[in-house]
Amino acid sequence: MKRAIALIAFSLLVAGCGIDTEGSPVLNPSKPIQDARDITDGLDVSSPCRAAFQAAAARPVGDTARLDDAVSSCLSLAEWRSAAGDFPDVMSGSDPDQFLGGRCIAVPALASTPLCLAVNP
Repeated sequence: MKRAIALIAFSLLVAGCGIDTEGSPVLNPSKPIQDARDITDGLDVSSPCRAAFQAAAARPVGDTARLDDAVSSCLSLAEWRSAAGDFPDVMSGSDPDQFLGGRCIAVPALASTPLCLAVNP
């Protein structure tokens, strides 16, 4: 879990993201990040899967890799489907299971994740 949170925090740091006053990750280059709490404040760190979906919501819609961290972070299909249902805009109208199957095939590094093993045993 700590690894997933650190990965999300690093991704946001690299992207130059801050956290707006409502807790949603937004691109804010004028707000320097002082420490990891600046990145994780407002994210649901109790669930790496949900936190990854929240972080994906801050990335551009056309970025096909924006949910790859979620594929790595979600430990079950039920958790994946629940987070996808809570963040429908992140899925851009795609069926969560079809999207997942496509990413597992398209990105070899994801093939060994619990989700990809569940959909492509």
